[in-house]
Amino acid sequence: GKLAQLGEQISELEGLLREYDGAIERAERAVAVLRVLEEAPPLVLQSRLALLSGLMSEALSRFGLDIVSASFRVDRDGVRLVVTRANGQAADPAGLSGGEKVALALSFVVALARLHSVRAGFLVLDEPTAELDRHRRQTLIEVLRGLASTAGVPQLIVVTHDEDVAEAADVVCRVEKEAGTSRVSCPEALEEGASVGP
Repeated sequence: GKLAQLGEQISELEGLLREYDGAIERAERAVAVLRVLEEAPPLVLQSRLALLSGLMSEALSRFGLDIVSASFRVDRDGVRLVVTRANGQAADPAGLSGGEKVALALSFVVALARLHSVRAGFLVLDEPTAELDRHRRQTLIEVLRGLASTAGVPQLIVVTHDEDVAEAADVVCRVEKEAGTSRVSCPEALEEGASVGP
């Protein structure tokens, strides 16, 4: 009797050990999954920022400036923008010239629009040619023309005082003040059958 009882206890103990080993294995797998999940958000963020940086640098290169690339870096203080000049030196974004800042900002907008092209139904730019010389203004106009094809932005609304930009537009709406009241006129839009509110 005692030997048989001991045999049953050994079998029961072996079964418990197998269950324990299985539980340990499942726990180790769960810990591995948790580690991946903990590390995934920074990895996803870094990959999206790398893609955004590439698109931004590509757009920036079209302006022919001394700043040739822009990238986003993640460190313990958060995300920061790193701008590189043609000589390979880093430039402080706050210390850029007015035209360089405009080009940098527009490059970011273009890159963001390309990155999320499915969501971008339209894009509004307010005085994008401010502080750009004539050559860079023409470059910007070409960049803006390409937004529909390269960034998937079907409609671009530009607020400007620049006649070069107005001449490049499909439809021009002018805002004029009459007796203290602003009036909007869009003759091209009306010719095409669109309605314009007061």
